Formats: sequence, structure tokens, C-alpha cells
Amino acid sequence: MVVIEALSNGCRVLISDKVGAAEKNHDGLVVSELDAPLSRWVDAATALVERVPDQLPRFETWADVAVYYDASVYTGIAI
Repeated sequence: MVVIEALSNGCRVLISDKVGAAEKNHDGLVVSELDAPLSRWVDAATALVERVPDQLPRFETWADVAVYYDASVYTGIAI
């Protein structure tokens, strides 16, 4: 949920493909393979830093995230 919180506040995020939020699609989010060469991580980080924060759209609200996870992730799980 830290990734979602960062995006919802307009921050840019670079994560590995092993992070749960990797399935999200957002202009401020870049996903790299965990075992990718260091140069790919550096290039991705550089590209994110060069983006002007005003160019990044705000992410959904926490309520929208909760609805998404309830409908998509926790489907069929009895509480």
C-alpha cells in the first residue's frame, strides 16, 4: 500500500515486478524486473526523476483502491 499512497500524493515510484502494486498502470509508476541489469534500474530512475511532477496524474483515492482489491484480489475469500 505504500506504492499506492506515494502515487496518490503525486510521487513517482520505481518498483520491481515482485511488488504487489506492479499490476497497476500509472504514468508515475515504472516496473522493472527484479533481476534486471543495474543499468536498466538507473535508466528508469533517471527517466522518472526527469518528469515534471505536474505531468503526473493523481492516482485513485484509498476508497477506490479498497474497492479494487475487494472486487479483484479478494474475490471468493470468505471472512
